[in-house]
Amino acid sequence: PTKRFRGWLRTVALGKIRDAQRRDAVRSVSGQDPTLEAAVTASDADLFEQAEYQTFVVNRAMELMRAQFNDKTWQACWMQIAEGQKAADVAQRLGISLNTAYLAKSRVLRRLRDELDGLLE
Repeated sequence: PTKRFRGWLRTVALGKIRDAQRRDAVRSVSGQDPTLEAAVTASDADLFEQAEYQTFVVNRAMELMRAQFNDKTWQACWMQIAEGQKAADVAQRLGISLNTAYLAKSRVLRRLRDELDGLLE
């Protein structure tokens, strides 16, 4: 539990550093500031923390979003994304049209992208 806040804080800090790096790259013809580049270089542990944070955020967003969709819509998306089933199989199994299965996946993923916009790199 204590690592989640640190992972989030690290992600925010890295985002700010990268923003500053981009601004400096535009202003400077000679290249990027080596001190900022050294600060951005990530170790394996840092990458693991970032992946753990991203997984947590996505899973939490999905939990919160599940209540916003009816069960068939959610199941149709989940079966296609998480279980890797084809839309035709999902439609037949849930008793919905093929188009409805595609739309369910599209709606849930669009909502997830909207929720996570700006939270993940």
